[in-house]
Amino acid sequence: MVLVACGGGSSGGGNEGGTPAQPTNQAPSVTVESISLMEGESATITASATDPEGSAVSYAWEQKSGVSLELADVDTATVSIQVPAVTEDSQTTLVVTATDAEGAKTSKEVVVSIVARMVGFDIEGMVTESLAAEAEISFSVGEQIFTSEVDATGQYLVSINVDDSRVADLVRAEVTNPGTKLKLVSLLGNVESVIAAAGVDELVTHDELLSVNVSSLTTAMAAVIEEGELGNVSTQEQFVGRKKLVDGYEAFQLATLIELVQSYSESAGVTIPSDIDDTYALVANREIAALLLAEVRSNNPDTYQAAMDAILGDSQLVVTAPAGNSEIQDTYYFTTSNIDLGARLELAPEGLGSLSGSSFSGKSEITWTATAEGLELYGADTVLSSLYEFDENLGRNVLEEVVFQPKLVNWLDHGTEVDWLVVQAEEFTRYPNGEYPPSEPELKIVTPIAIRNTGKVDAADFLQMGLSLSIPLPSVASEVTEPTPDQEQSLSAESVQLTFAGNLVTGGSVSVNVDSISGSGVPSSIQVSSPWEIDINGHLLIDNVLGYKAELVLLEGDNQKSPLVFVELDNGARALSTSGKAYLKEAPAWTPDRAVGMYQYPMSFSAPLEPFWFEVNADGTALTASTWDRNGDGEITADETSLMPGLWRINEAGNLLIRRYFAYTSGFCESAIWDPAPGDECALYHEREWVLHQEGEGIAVRNYHRFFLDPFLDESMAIPEEHILSSASIFNAYFERVEERPVPISGM
Repeated sequence: MVLVACGGGSSGGGNEGGTPAQPTNQAPSVTVESISLMEGESATITASATDPEGSAVSYAWEQKSGVSLELADVDTATVSIQVPAVTEDSQTTLVVTATDAEGAKTSKEVVVSIVARMVGFDIEGMVTESLAAEAEISFSVGEQIFTSEVDATGQYLVSINVDDSRVADLVRAEVTNPGTKLKLVSLLGNVESVIAAAGVDELVTHDELLSVNVSSLTTAMAAVIEEGELGNVSTQEQFVGRKKLVDGYEAFQLATLIELVQSYSESAGVTIPSDIDDTYALVANREIAALLLAEVRSNNPDTYQAAMDAILGDSQLVVTAPAGNSEIQDTYYFTTSNIDLGARLELAPEGLGSLSGSSFSGKSEITWTATAEGLELYGADTVLSSLYEFDENLGRNVLEEVVFQPKLVNWLDHGTEVDWLVVQAEEFTRYPNGEYPPSEPELKIVTPIAIRNTGKVDAADFLQMGLSLSIPLPSVASEVTEPTPDQEQSLSAESVQLTFAGNLVTGGSVSVNVDSISGSGVPSSIQVSSPWEIDINGHLLIDNVLGYKAELVLLEGDNQKSPLVFVELDNGARALSTSGKAYLKEAPAWTPDRAVGMYQYPMSFSAPLEPFWFEVNADGTALTASTWDRNGDGEITADETSLMPGLWRINEAGNLLIRRYFAYTSGFCESAIWDPAPGDECALYHEREWVLHQEGEGIAVRNYHRFFLDPFLDESMAIPEEHILSSASIFNAYFERVEERPVPISGM
């Protein structure tokens, strides 16, 4: 018998007589694909893991490096990711780890590429100053700089490409020629507004945005808006808000100065002072610029006129219609103080419209048409003065009217809210009763800033209940009570104080401060209540302000304490309008210690050598001083200074009174007493009353002027017992507080 054994033999090489050997566990294998996303997008990434032994696999996701992502479902095969906003293309590395049931792990990296959203556009324009030819022009957007070359004809083309987070940043152009001290600047608005101007072709040209032509005009405007300091304006809101407050006349004069020092330096006899770096710094220095311009106007008027004509005659600077084919039909509110032009131009459909101002003629009904020459106006007839003059030839009084007729409007700059215009007008004298033919018209040029309808602010955004607001008015005759017999006496109201009650939705009542004055110069006032409401256009309507229906339009809303406003008064027979600063009353009444100091009218840009200031001294004395460069030599001497001593006090209402006195035989005099009698040698000549509305680096006041006839009484007259008023006026005013006199006064 043969026996055969089964299994367990040593030939298998196993564990003889023990437990069989177990196979080694292997880690899972992982596959995953990288991904590319735009900033701000979300997505999922799926990993696939396979375990050789077929056991279950778990997943874990984590970020290894790069821009931080938001991760969700990190313990599953599919992770959810949210990509943040970035300012440049970026990468982030994630790690996914697969773990089997035995704990074996495999990790795999995956790259997430993040693509920044960019906005790009091209700018094509020119630099109008010949000295900038073949120079480099740079454009700044935030901290990024883009450059291009200006060719021999002044043309340039530059490409701008920035992250979409920069759309609110301003675009600023700058070109320099250090050898000639030339520096030109242009503020184009923010990236978003420039892209809108460019349109679908992403190329912005002069036809679409006037400020791509970098010039003396854009430099003057930029210097005023930035106040000469790069970065002083950082948002579109600031840019537009400050542009609304620019004096268009002053900005045009600054542009003329750049022309003078660059192209007419030899004939004008004017150069950039050695301590001024360049043309931009020159026009940013308001005082020096005004003095240089005054010198040229006085000594070289022909050259001065030639420099202005060079700007006005340049089609690259002055255009006949707004950029971008914007609709001309609109309402324009003029903020540059100019009684000749008016305060509001309305261009209605079918070529109809109106021009309103504070002149004798009030509102003119006009027609208009857009031509190849510009916007032509017909019927705009502004009467600047209307007086009867004695005519020796005829032996009787003849009515003479000085008339200002705007004829043609062109554009220096254009925006969605603010335009800069140049208006050609004719000024002449006419005789309404036909005694003589009109005089030959004289060409007049005005360059106002105009706020369009889109630039208005809803009155509900600034009106405050219970607080007093002093608004500007076109000149309105107010009552003189108990007038002095046989004397012409007047009170002109050019501002009025209002206090509102009610609510912004339904309106309410407003208390109107109605001022009057007696024939002896004693002021008084009463409060008259009138309904008010805000209409669908955001205009504030008041039923009765000094006998007129009033319309108030808020033109800028950045400063609620002293907003720029347009006011029209209409009594059914005549409409008058003006624009100016309104002042909210928030300062307390004057106290003696706060009143003491020196106050000056802001420098007049057209007359920089004519400062006017007041000194309120602790001992109760006051000094009113003014100067006038009578001989035009650019210096102020003792005989060109007028010193008017006086006294001051604070009245029961808490208002500051400053008086001046006059002697008929010797001029301004020092009175020993506050209230001399009309017959005294040193008699009352003038009283100024300041109702304080705001107080800070300067003061904003309602300013009452009262002039008296006391020093000029006819000797044959019986001496009156009371003062005799000549004329009075009321208007808003702002004065700067100063530490020293604007000019030295010899002997004082």
